[in-house]
Amino acid sequence: MEVPMKIRDHAAVLKFCYRLLPLLLLTSVLAGCTAPGLFLEDSAVNQVKPGMERQEVLKVVGQPGRTVKGPEGDFLDEYRTFLDQPTFSKRTTVTGNMSLRSLQVYYSADGKVTFVDSYKAAIPYWQQLNGVAHAGIRGGMEAVPKIEKGVTHLYELTEKIGEPMLVTRDFDGDKYYSWFVYEAPRNSNTLKLKSELRLIVDDSKYIADYLINEPKD
Repeated sequence: MEVPMKIRDHAAVLKFCYRLLPLLLLTSVLAGCTAPGLFLEDSAVNQVKPGMERQEVLKVVGQPGRTVKGPEGDFLDEYRTFLDQPTFSKRTTVTGNMSLRSLQVYYSADGKVTFVDSYKAAIPYWQQLNGVAHAGIRGGMEAVPKIEKGVTHLYELTEKIGEPMLVTRDFDGDKYYSWFVYEAPRNSNTLKLKSELRLIVDDSKYIADYLINEPKD
């Protein structure tokens, strides 16, 4: 079978990694990243439009959880918040789904919005009695099947680990898909990012390249 648009050369891989790196350095603690009193409601997010000045955006959705600089003076403001997060306790067993809401606002070097991404995803969570709380991909990164670039299709992956938990883009506007693994340390209710699978697909949704990021504490 001829596979469409396989990753073509080493230079393409380096370009992918270079573009992706700033987005992988985003904050690893996502709880509490939204603006005070806001939970990224549709009524607020829908007000953020290309062409707006940054100060106008901040009045609507508040300060971002993280700002990332782009390669040409452009930058990204990122907001993420969990909704419906349970209270974790080692004295109980909990399981279910919560919502992860994300807003990414990209700006040109002169501080005007160039494009806006918003995304909602269901994030599984679980905690066994006397155990550590987890969320994200069930079974962790060990549950991710082998990925062959140009061969593995996005549909095959979602069949194994569920729908993407974030769909975003780089500073060039190219789309990426992400899945996460979180843990809450014992006696803590704050989920921290343990690892992230982020990938890019070709026009036929075959996986062209991917990275697994494990942020350092």
